[in-house]
Amino acid sequence: MELKQVSEEMKKLKETGEAFLRDNEEKLVDFLRKEEMTAEECLQKEILFELLDHIHGICHVAEYMKKEIVKEGVLVRNSAGEITFDGEVLPIVREIEVYIHDEDLKQEIWTKTFVGGVKEKYLVGLGKDLDVTGLKARMRG
Repeated sequence: MELKQVSEEMKKLKETGEAFLRDNEEKLVDFLRKEEMTAEECLQKEILFELLDHIHGICHVAEYMKKEIVKEGVLVRNSAGEITFDGEVLPIVREIEVYIHDEDLKQEIWTKTFVGGVKEKYLVGLGKDLDVTGLKARMRG
């Protein structure tokens, strides 16, 4: 299935999510910032946080699927511990796709990840011990 086709189908869902956020996000965030809460309000806070997280995720993924690959290259960890992509340091939370071997599938795959870490940078979800040097990578924009 073509990602752009799915993205078009998701357009209505994304628009609905964005409308919900426009109408409700400020009230929800105010509630989430509330410090003193009852036990019931704590549960409500947990559920509402999850809801906001999912709505933001849907909107983000719908946009991501429309993006074209704009850059391909190789990752390297420099002497300062930063992950670089064709010589450019990747900032924290920068999304990137990498080509890795998936042990469960027993094949090479493209997977989407992002840069995490404080002192030692790593690719989130792929293990902090993964040697990133030499991994094929690409970016969408």
